Amino acid sequence: MKHLFRVSSSILCIFMSISPPICSLAYRASPPDPKGFGRTLFTPTFSFSWLDDKATFQAGDIATIKVKILDNPVNNKTSDLSRQAMNFSLSVNGKKGNSSYISGVVQYLQGAPTLWSISFIPIWVGQFTMVVTEDHFGITDSSLHFNVTAGHLYPSACVASWIDLSTEYVAGTKANILILPKDAFGNDILQGVEGLSNDYFCVHASYDNGSNVDLFDFRSNGWNEAGYISLEFVPKLAGNFFLHVYGDNKSLSGSPLPLIVKPGPLDMKKSMGMWKCGTNFLQIFSKLEIFVHQQDSFGNLVPGFYPFDARVVKRTTNLSVPVADLFFQVVAEGIQLLSFTVSEPGQFTLIIFDTKANESISPMVYDYYVFIGYCHGSNSFANGSGLAHSIAGRMSFFTVFLEDQYHNPSPIEAERLYVRILCKNGTYEVSTIIFPLRNVSERAPVSGQFYFPEGPSGYVPSLPKNEIIGRSTVRASEFHVAFTARKSGNYEIWVSCGNVAINNESPYLLKVLPGLVSTSLSNVVKFAPSVKRLMKNEVVVQLSDSFLNPVFSQKSKLSLGANNSSFMTWAFIDNEDGTYTGYYMARDTGAFNICILFQDEHLPPCPFEVHVYEILCKPPQFVSLPTQLRATEDVVSPKFGSGFSGFEVFYSDAAENISVTISARFGTMYLAPMSIYLVQPLGSMLAVNRGGRAGKELTLVGQVETINAALESVQYIGNENFCGNDIINLYAMNKNGVQDARVPIFVEPINDPPIIHAPKSIVLGKMESSDGYQIYDRQRDVFDFLVVEPDIFGFPGNKSHFVITFSLEVNDGSLSTLLPVNLISTAELKITGNDQWQPLQTYVTISNHFVLKGKGFRFRGSVGDCNNALQQLIYQGTNHDAVLTVTVNDMGNYGCYPDCADMMSSPLSTEVTINLIRRRPISSRTTLLLGSALVIEIFMMILLGGVLLFFICKCMNALQKERQEHADNVRFPSEENHGDDMMNASTSANMNPTPSSFALPESSFRQRIDRDGSKFLIDRDGLNKEKNHPPPAPFT
Repeated sequence: MKHLFRVSSSILCIFMSISPPICSLAYRASPPDPKGFGRTLFTPTFSFSWLDDKATFQAGDIATIKVKILDNPVNNKTSDLSRQAMNFSLSVNGKKGNSSYISGVVQYLQGAPTLWSISFIPIWVGQFTMVVTEDHFGITDSSLHFNVTAGHLYPSACVASWIDLSTEYVAGTKANILILPKDAFGNDILQGVEGLSNDYFCVHASYDNGSNVDLFDFRSNGWNEAGYISLEFVPKLAGNFFLHVYGDNKSLSGSPLPLIVKPGPLDMKKSMGMWKCGTNFLQIFSKLEIFVHQQDSFGNLVPGFYPFDARVVKRTTNLSVPVADLFFQVVAEGIQLLSFTVSEPGQFTLIIFDTKANESISPMVYDYYVFIGYCHGSNSFANGSGLAHSIAGRMSFFTVFLEDQYHNPSPIEAERLYVRILCKNGTYEVSTIIFPLRNVSERAPVSGQFYFPEGPSGYVPSLPKNEIIGRSTVRASEFHVAFTARKSGNYEIWVSCGNVAINNESPYLLKVLPGLVSTSLSNVVKFAPSVKRLMKNEVVVQLSDSFLNPVFSQKSKLSLGANNSSFMTWAFIDNEDGTYTGYYMARDTGAFNICILFQDEHLPPCPFEVHVYEILCKPPQFVSLPTQLRATEDVVSPKFGSGFSGFEVFYSDAAENISVTISARFGTMYLAPMSIYLVQPLGSMLAVNRGGRAGKELTLVGQVETINAALESVQYIGNENFCGNDIINLYAMNKNGVQDARVPIFVEPINDPPIIHAPKSIVLGKMESSDGYQIYDRQRDVFDFLVVEPDIFGFPGNKSHFVITFSLEVNDGSLSTLLPVNLISTAELKITGNDQWQPLQTYVTISNHFVLKGKGFRFRGSVGDCNNALQQLIYQGTNHDAVLTVTVNDMGNYGCYPDCADMMSSPLSTEVTINLIRRRPISSRTTLLLGSALVIEIFMMILLGGVLLFFICKCMNALQKERQEHADNVRFPSEENHGDDMMNASTSANMNPTPSSFALPESSFRQRIDRDGSKFLIDRDGLNKEKNHPPPAPFT
């Protein structure tokens, strides 16, 4: 046995000496044989090596360790280990198994032992030692070493940052971004990685709303010395942006980066002027106003006040014209307004320049023309149907009347009239044609011919803006204006006589409606090519006119047709954006052709093919839904009956519970009271609960028959003061899915009284100014002081047409406020000493406003006019308190427009009285504190009086005891010395002692006795004294 052990050891040493260094050998001697034969057993011997001798890996690669079993030296055969529970484990830096260093450890021990291996994925970059252990046989090997390099570049793990951590740059300067390259495991990638082109990384900027911003001169500078990739670009647009950094079209970590671009220095050559009124024709004695845009070299507005100067040159004489009231003021960030009065007709040139740099803005000169005219902006007006409504593709007209301040016609040359029709979103401007008229009595055009190019029927030629028919120099005071709008929507019409805008410098509001539906341009925009049988499916249709404007309110003219009678269809729903949604249900399987018809005309594509396939499980279906539901504002509807009829759900399994959820967008759904049976049929139980946001969803759970019975009791009530169109959403659910439906409902308006938000009293206090007391200041006061009309929120027309009567009156003193001039005709005044309302006789207007002052006043205006008057109210009065009365009458206006003949309502009014107090009254808290202090003071006085009385009584008691003790001290010696005398006196006087006489010494009071005309005084000590002796002072 010893000889055999020495031979095995020699063979093992030879094998270890010839093994490669990356391989390892592990073995462990077993304990002696338990049977006591004295032999030593050996476990199988393993060697570990890297597959293909590869010990360097990239992070993320798969590394493989080969496990090799050496021959058993005892029987010279490979050990049979298939029945042994072998479990190898790997450890790196003391972390066993999957860790931050390696992951995905898998051992392959199936099959022949010669194919065994262990694989893992290296994660962390560095040089490590692998420890292989097997706990069952106690095998440990730590001779495997490996090296891990960074993996491939992974854009989402790369970190982007600013080079100097600064997010602010000046337009035109270079901005640099650093990118720290990383692989997918967060390892830093060293410089020199291959596969990175110059366009691998890119950047782009965007606003907060996501719209893109162009960045110029972008380039990649490659690797820098610190191991970062540097990107460089030049921002040219000023503002606040988000900078998005991408690598291989994937966002980097830290992206987007905040970017603030400041405008560069002022560049006079890039600065520019812009006429405020849009024209350079100016009426004499009017204000020339031109905006000066302070811009840098890239066109960004440069904030600040730059000292510009201006010079006016008359073109005919080329001489400078003095300007007396030249004025510059900042009206916006980077924009100044230059203004002065033009007082001389003719052609002039305006030059704006910088006096210090002796450089003018570009373009260098601005020509303007001053004409003689006397148009008055408030007296001049426009009239005609084309001011309010128009139809896309049709020519509309309106007439402009120019008058001076005395309402006389004010003729001007035709080219001086300036008309602009702008879409409110600013993307479209309508061209106009101007027809000068001869005079008021003759409505014929002035000399000149009308010319329209020939074209097909309905063709409108494209004319430039403000095309004039006739000579442009013809003078007239009335003009016809024609225009053709091609896009539907809301527009603003600006009309000006030179630079004098009419209609109080306010635009006319125009609404352009879409034209007739064009079936060739309308189409089906959404449908499902494959649908389920017995499922409700939708089709979306877009209706457009000849100019691709969306057409509304045409749902009744749409229909759906199919080449199979088994199809069930529903009416189309108007989505109020030009699209309409229709629903259908197929009852058979197969391929079917469907067409959408508009007034019996097919809409493309027609037909479109739909494949219907069978489903085994489907949710409940709505087979019947009501139409044209109506409700009343703030009232549970329907008023009569238990609920809306027409709701019906179908489901094949009548015994299975389903749920139906009902909700409304602007209202709440309820169940009307239902009949209750003492004995409910089996399975007819109904569960009702509320959920969703604010508990507005009504959920019914039960069997189909019970659900359908409950749906007949569904009621609706809109939100407070809501009126108009609403949608009832229904969802039928079970384990197979959800089926939804929508039912429109119209809520009819009712008249609600106006609401006045005001406190009961207002303390004027320190609010006095030179004009009086300002009753309300939004920045100073914390209470609300305004008028609210609930019906205006559902008013479908222009809110300015919603007119109410507003009245303010004070019992003592006077009120004043500022009103716009358009309220002069409706304003009435009540002066001191007269309780009658009087129309306004005289007034003075300043900046299109006038001051109304009196004991009370009232007017008719919009809610905004009333609130402006209320919040600018000033009170003047005596030193006494006053009562302010605020009255609002809605004049019967509510949610109907423009014809309320069928829905008239009595006017509703609201009145509030407010006490105007000069001095601030004592607050309830102060009153409570003073009352509490008074009660506490009274209680303390009572307590102190009680204490004083207690000590007085105590002192009297002590004094009484002291006098008694002193009297006793005097009595005892007197009785011893004069006892006999007292007895003799008593005998000689024939006095019979009584019990009361013996009790005299115990009393503290004296008693006087008269006998035979003689008086004796007997004190408490029993001493007799003659009557002539003065009595002692009584005890106190």
